[in-house]
Amino acid sequence: MMWRQGIGPCRRPVIVKIQGVLMYQHIVASIDESNNASQALEQAIAVAKLAGAQLHLVHIVNLFELALEEVVLADKAKLAELAHRHGEARLEGAAAQARAAGLEPSLFIAECWGGGDEIADGLLNYARSVPADLLVLGTHGRSGLMHMMLGSVAESVMRQADMPLLVVRSETSEHTPGKRRPVL
Repeated sequence: MMWRQGIGPCRRPVIVKIQGVLMYQHIVASIDESNNASQALEQAIAVAKLAGAQLHLVHIVNLFELALEEVVLADKAKLAELAHRHGEARLEGAAAQARAAGLEPSLFIAECWGGGDEIADGLLNYARSVPADLLVLGTHGRSGLMHMMLGSVAESVMRQADMPLLVVRSETSEHTPGKRRPVL
């Protein structure tokens, strides 16, 4: 039995019911401050509603970036508290959006000191612990020097994932196909 329901323009996810069991029971969505993550959250909510799945919202706080922004690197207790507040702030808006759609998401905050690969490891470790049937995340669409310097969480997840992925890039991503950007 297949159910179809459109989600926005040109988006038609198919939820499959196999022998009375829905294909997606646990959906993990990566939440950060980007527009891409917001678009990914919308898709995760829509698929979770269609599938009747539990939605798990995850935010990985990069302590190195946070320490540079807040100049609290020397005080680890203050940094841990700041990281937790930062994670809660990111997740609360996403959770409110999920609740407004009739879902009751679970929330998870983790910390790391590294960039893309370490964040990807944190996402995948949580997704495996659930265990997730689908991992949803946004991508910035960076290329060239910016991709090399900042790394790509989405690319690292795609290389390592042992579960289905839904990678979402918004229409306002940093890179538009066919458009060349100067690299300084």
